Amino acid sequence: LADYQNLEKRFWSERERLETEIYRKVITPFLDIKDDIDAASNFDKQNGIDLIARKMNDVITKLGVEPINPEGKPFEPEIMECISTEEGSEHNMVTKVHKKGYRLGTSLLRPAMVTVSITNLHKKEETP
Repeated sequence: LADYQNLEKRFWSERERLETEIYRKVITPFLDIKDDIDAASNFDKQNGIDLIARKMNDVITKLGVEPINPEGKPFEPEIMECISTEEGSEHNMVTKVHKKGYRLGTSLLRPAMVTVSITNLHKKEETP
């Protein structure tokens, strides 16, 4: 009986892992399309793009995909990719999101592409 229970647990665990992997492979190519639709929707709301963007968001949400939008938060390399830096008052903070990241449950589909602030550590001290 214990062997059967262990086998059943392994089966369900493996099924969940495979399901997540299949979702990842199917959803990931659509994320760039979603970004383009969102950008077009922000540019021109008159030609039905907004409706398409809402429907795309609904489908992705129903599949369990969650956006990662880290603007104003500390940089986390596990879920973000720094593509540029700029000087700022707070060190290691996300100042701009170039592309949202997405996750499916605990699985990262795409990291957020961000600009991170750095403080000037090499400022020359003024002498009176």
